[in-house]
Amino acid sequence: LPRNTIENKLAELRQAVVFGAGLSAFAALILGFFFAKRFSDPLAKMTVVAEAISQGDYTQRIRVDRQDEIGQMAEAFNRIARSSAQRMAEITNDHNRLAMIFSGMVEGVIVVDPQQKIIQINQAAARVLELSLASSLGKPIWEQVRVAEINTALEQTLDSLEVVTAQIRRPLKAGDRVIDISAAALRDEQGDPVGAVIVLHDISELDRLERIRRDFVGNASHELKTPITVIRGLAETILDDEDMD
Repeated sequence: LPRNTIENKLAELRQAVVFGAGLSAFAALILGFFFAKRFSDPLAKMTVVAEAISQGDYTQRIRVDRQDEIGQMAEAFNRIARSSAQRMAEITNDHNRLAMIFSGMVEGVIVVDPQQKIIQINQAAARVLELSLASSLGKPIWEQVRVAEINTALEQTLDSLEVVTAQIRRPLKAGDRVIDISAAALRDEQGDPVGAVIVLHDISELDRLERIRRDFVGNASHELKTPITVIRGLAETILDDEDMD
């Protein structure tokens, strides 16, 4: 064949190859985009759900409509969300229950960290020490509580890691104000100190009743001793005098 014919045939062949390659590349891009989107969309949804879970929203779920590895991963995310929601509900219920018990306690309770900063205080302790619940949190206890007995007991229990007891007695017009103090160190699972708890028990009424009891017993003893002394003297006189009937 003539050379020109061969060159024309080769040019046509090259054009066909280039066109076919372009068409194949375009088709490959379309298919690649489709498959990439098919894989990336569930991952994007998982990312959104994971971000929502990290923000505390455990109601988000991923719709699972496939049975491959991505579907299994989506189902695993849904199980994590359900489990986290259940555990968070249990933790919230326990926290609310403990908060109710803590706030309803008759005894005053103060919890401090290793730096002696107040991290928990109930209404009873705030009332006894005349503190504000909101303003005292996060503040050093020695700054908020100007009671030497409490600060001394706290320092001793943090140093010795043992229970330390003390008592506050303040004279008032209506009677003495008596408060029992119990301080105990808090430890973690390794036994290292992580703070301390102070329990304040107002026993002013019990102290007043005990004082009344002591006074009553003393007065009763005195009142009984006087007639008994008279009877004893008369009896001794009768025993000493043989002529007396």
